[in-house]
Amino acid sequence: MTFSDKTKDLVLDISSNCKGKLKNIFELSFLIEITYSADKENEFNDLIFSAKYIKGLFNVIMTNLNSELINDSMKDDYSASMIDFKNKLKSLIEKTELKEVFDGKYFGLYHDCMMNLMELIEDLTYTKEYFNSKKFS
Repeated sequence: MTFSDKTKDLVLDISSNCKGKLKNIFELSFLIEITYSADKENEFNDLIFSAKYIKGLFNVIMTNLNSELINDSMKDDYSASMIDFKNKLKSLIEKTELKEVFDGKYFGLYHDCMMNLMELIEDLTYTKEYFNSKKFS
């Protein structure tokens, strides 16, 4: 798949903003490309907001793993947010040529799929932070 110059430039800017920490550049480029080509900016903004929320919640849980601060409600919120995120991602990529690639890499019930999904969430968090930095600068 070939990406537009707009997508390439945006991904380069995001990568520069997060000091090269992006791990799924191709998938991020694909999501950005379909977002703008299919006029799905609202869906993409919801997706990156959800990613940032999940990443923050995950960090709180991992930091306080053995603490009384972590309760069933917080764990339930994390699980529900992950399901919601997956549904948003599936909706964004349905009817695209890479749907099966995403299904195999991010939605399987294997440890590797969960790790891949968390890396994509991190990349989308960097994307949200990039857009926030542009909004407030």
